[in-house]
Amino acid sequence: MPTQEIQFDAIPQKRTSHLFFITKINIIMINVFVNEQRLEIDENTTLKQFLQSKMENTEGIAVAVNNKVIANANWHTHTLLNNDKILIIVATQGG
Repeated sequence: MPTQEIQFDAIPQKRTSHLFFITKINIIMINVFVNEQRLEIDENTTLKQFLQSKMENTEGIAVAVNNKVIANANWHTHTLLNNDKILIIVATQGG
């Protein structure tokens, strides 16, 4: 899994009457495939968080992860995993 490191000096910084310490933070990224396009996202991202970051409106869509449809009611609890394959289908009208 790719790891992106953000590094800050661990030097105390004084502000008003409080003392703050800045430390090293590790952000782990995973790969997902959305309609066959590879994207990197933060580890522990839920399906709902992912969809909200990519779409303004999620009404009228169906989503499958690894060929299994995930009900809208479960989007907030379904955590995406490395190499998940996400298929997003948008309903349209027409004739």
